[in-house]
Amino acid sequence: MGETMDPGLYAAIVGAAATLGVGVLGFLQWLWSSRARARQRDKELFDWGGEAIQLMAAIESQARPDALGDVAIRCETYAARASALVDIGRLFFPNIQTRGLDVRPGRAAMTRDAYAGHRVAILDEVLRAYHGARHLADHGSAQDWTLHQHLRDARRRFVTHLQNEMERSLRKTSADMRGKPVPDNPAEW
Repeated sequence: MGETMDPGLYAAIVGAAATLGVGVLGFLQWLWSSRARARQRDKELFDWGGEAIQLMAAIESQARPDALGDVAIRCETYAARASALVDIGRLFFPNIQTRGLDVRPGRAAMTRDAYAGHRVAILDEVLRAYHGARHLADHGSAQDWTLHQHLRDARRRFVTHLQNEMERSLRKTSADMRGKPVPDNPAEW
């Protein structure tokens, strides 16, 4: 009637169940920490991107031919900050390496350093802001609207690159929330 289980088999089953439980808990802990790291990276990327957007807008405003005040002095500071943002951006977007070799035509193959390789496109836009600020720091006010438009285009491309990078973590917006054109002239609102 009441046959008892072999104590060795019972111990093996309990041991296997405990091992399985520890494995499941370990996997869940790894999954949670992995998600936490991804959220932390997104937050840091969002903060860096927000600062870059604000700086790019400030440089763009100084590239207006009708900008007031001492454009050169402000842009000297902006250029330094933009340069730093490019380097901070390299922490998120390291250069694309060509297997550690300099393979440009006409050059002997040689090992390249950490700053060598091909810059990621999002950093090109911040670098354009740096060069725009540097130009304004060296030459003062813009002569026409060309630089202003180039900087505006760079900022827009930067935002698009940033949105593409953060696509999975950004909130989705439905089509029924679409805005309407806003006239430039407030009298037309």
